[in-house]
Amino acid sequence: MRLRGDTLVVLAVLSSCASAPSSSGPPRAERCVGRFAYEPPAGLNELSSEFALYGTQLRVEPLGGRDPAEVWRQAVARRRPPVETFELAPGVPGMTSPDGHGLLIEGLQVRDGTALWLLRDTTPEKVSVARKLLAGIVERFSLGGGRAFCLGEASIDMRSLSETAHLRLAGPSKAFTIDFQSQTITQPVSTAQTLDEELASGTVREVLRERRREVAGLPGLERWITYEVPGEPLRVRLTWAFEGEPRSSLRPSVSIYGFAPASERAGLEAAWEQVLGSLRPLR
Repeated sequence: MRLRGDTLVVLAVLSSCASAPSSSGPPRAERCVGRFAYEPPAGLNELSSEFALYGTQLRVEPLGGRDPAEVWRQAVARRRPPVETFELAPGVPGMTSPDGHGLLIEGLQVRDGTALWLLRDTTPEKVSVARKLLAGIVERFSLGGGRAFCLGEASIDMRSLSETAHLRLAGPSKAFTIDFQSQTITQPVSTAQTLDEELASGTVREVLRERRREVAGLPGLERWITYEVPGEPLRVRLTWAFEGEPRSSLRPSVSIYGFAPASERAGLEAAWEQVLGSLRPLR
């Protein structure tokens, strides 16, 4: 996932963000993703996650005892020359390197053995803007989830007008998956096909459920279907979608998908109900 676009308005928004941590983080039993917290069902594992603020990709990982300086040297060595290195903030290294017709700008913030990687596309003319943006994100980085924009084990304590979060959960032996995705929008968009469109595709075998359902205080549409893929067993797909409110980080567009072979339907439905039933907004 690589997002493009630099804009000076970003810096104005960053400078106006409050940096005081929220006092309403999730209890320990919960996990969080983006602007939401949920209770993970027993046996579900997090397979992957992706996050971005203002077109800047964010990744959190434990260093596992590795030397941060050596980790950064290896990252620099992997980039195509010429590489220019600098400090994004005191003790926070950054670099730019060629990438097609533009540049990549990267940074590494380390706290208590946990790394925050930042990656963004930019151009030579906008490097200074990109550096200020990354420095603003670094300034608002803190360990522990549940504050503002949650990255799982860490948070960025700011609100933005351009952010995405994606999380994939898998059941035992990856028998089924549940995907959560949220994204701020500038105008309302339809996040799912209409039922008539799906039926017209010819792949839908049966409509199990079609209803309005409120999740995390958001009015969305829930649909359960069985469908066929040539040469594969019958499958089940569960969806819930909220179109989102324009320019709102607290009410972004949200899509949740569950997939499983029909033989694993019971396990998927049980996990689905716990995830959707426990999902709540972070404030």
